[in-house]
Amino acid sequence: MGTVAVATRRIAVGEVVLVEAPLLTWTRDDTADLLRAYDALPPASRALLRGLYHPNVEDAEFLSWGGEAKLVADTGGRLPAPVPAAPTRADILLLLAVARFNAHAYTGHPAEKTVLELSRTGITGGDCHPKTALYATLSRMEHSCVPNLSYSSKLDAGAGRLTAIRPISSGDHLSLSYIDNPWVLPTALRRAQLYDGFAFFCRCSRCAGPDTARSVLCTKPCGGLATPLNADDPVWRCTMCNLCVDKMYVLAAEGKVTVSLAAMQERNLRTLSAPEEAAELVDDASRTLSPLHWLTLRASRDLEQLLSSHAHSLLSVARIAAEMGFLAMARAYPRDVGRLRIQAVDVSVASIKAVECLAASCGGGWPCRVNHPPVAEVIEWVFWVSQDLLEVPRSPPSSAAALAEELGLGPDRLCVRTITYEELQADAALAAINPIKRLPALLLPSGTVVVESGAIVSLLLSMHANDKRAQALLPPLDAPDDAHARALMFLHYAPASAYPLMRDTFLGTYGKRPEERDSAGLAATAATWAATVAALVGAALADGRAFLLGDTFTVADLMCTYEFLMVRWAGMDSDAVSGGDSRVAAWVDRLAERPSAVKVYAGLASMSINDGAAAA
Repeated sequence: MGTVAVATRRIAVGEVVLVEAPLLTWTRDDTADLLRAYDALPPASRALLRGLYHPNVEDAEFLSWGGEAKLVADTGGRLPAPVPAAPTRADILLLLAVARFNAHAYTGHPAEKTVLELSRTGITGGDCHPKTALYATLSRMEHSCVPNLSYSSKLDAGAGRLTAIRPISSGDHLSLSYIDNPWVLPTALRRAQLYDGFAFFCRCSRCAGPDTARSVLCTKPCGGLATPLNADDPVWRCTMCNLCVDKMYVLAAEGKVTVSLAAMQERNLRTLSAPEEAAELVDDASRTLSPLHWLTLRASRDLEQLLSSHAHSLLSVARIAAEMGFLAMARAYPRDVGRLRIQAVDVSVASIKAVECLAASCGGGWPCRVNHPPVAEVIEWVFWVSQDLLEVPRSPPSSAAALAEELGLGPDRLCVRTITYEELQADAALAAINPIKRLPALLLPSGTVVVESGAIVSLLLSMHANDKRAQALLPPLDAPDDAHARALMFLHYAPASAYPLMRDTFLGTYGKRPEERDSAGLAATAATWAATVAALVGAALADGRAFLLGDTFTVADLMCTYEFLMVRWAGMDSDAVSGGDSRVAAWVDRLAERPSAVKVYAGLASMSINDGAAAA
């Protein structure tokens, strides 16, 4: 169809193959802008541009594709006015053909706007029009459904760049994919997209080989996958037992999933479907077809977007409720937002692993237990998975950070830093000052490191004993009703007895996949919580007091805040959280409304739901 580029040496993954400035850029779908830009080119650049591939107008394949009529239709049915550099209709049609078959999306310097941002946000107005570019060399790269190069134009210099995404040997053709993520499409759909967009019938190695995106589970219990040997006359043969799966069975299963998927997508145009409905469709496609089948991947993608949409809607409602002062309503949503985001991540990760199997031509059956190389074409998918993870309320810090807020300790007096578990394990500098690698940890000016929340809270209160705020939090030794002793009891009871139950609840829900969760074990943990932790708090509040030691907030309440907010967010039944005691439930609400809790336990309290939390 045109010229090809061939590697003259071995090229490693990640190596930059070409960086080239565009010959021409213009606003996408604006043919008049294309002509204006072309008219401004010097004659040498115009000659290079006209030398790019364009079909012969008399070519039968081009005519069957639609010919000049289709080129003109893409401009809205009317050709723009001629310019001096393209004075005739034939000149304009040639330029349209060159642009149609050789152009690349362009996001270059100085107004960088990534294709991902544009496609995700749907931005089309103002200064954010996506651009299109033509290159003298880069535009000559051939297509492959197993490309070995990726294209980017997000460079400071405004150039286009080709980077190797697979090992390239000397003599290999250099290639790009002209369509988005070819791994999630079967051969027939890839070929249809390429023919409609570029007027050629793809005969690359993948299109000529087994149609892995239509693999189905073998009907025998061998654990194998049956893959069509070719797309033109598919015969599904198992990679394990060599059984041929009945063609009509596969076509019927594909038809059923296709109808269900189309019906759900139609309903989603009116109102969002329930995630459970989409999840059921994914499960059905996985069972009747396979987790690697393109229809399963399509259904999974819809489910991931549906879960994210529901999470976004809940988050918007929660923010509005918080701004309007409806704190009880605002508090009801963070847990559900986090759960929906994590479910979306689970679905996406499973799909990405399936794509890795397809790209590796694994054929080893399902579930696959091989760690395949990452696939560059799913980078956008991975990016949005990371965005879903950022929306998950983060694990809150220790009570020590909340105490710092209560005492008004700014960064000049106490520096609070968030440290991930990975950083704690790998950072040599952190290990030097905190060799036992425990959090929270308090580093004193002398270099001594103090761990355990109770010990840190006690030390900070002692260090600021003359501060009236610290005095209010910890009653003196001679306070009536043994308030000092009871404060110390709760100070140590929360991390020693309440925390293990909270941890089991959290790990039993968010630490496991839904199908792996032990419902009976979680129910037993909730019952133990209600009978012990909630009962102890209930006894302290039995006389109608607002807080554990009376009508004022103290360190006893502070030390329990984390555990109670956490079990509520992690999904423990509300009656179990409070032990069925309305006074305990009201007390938990008061804890969540405490300014220190609102700021420090952002994802668990009532406001600033999407903020990150600091850790001491």
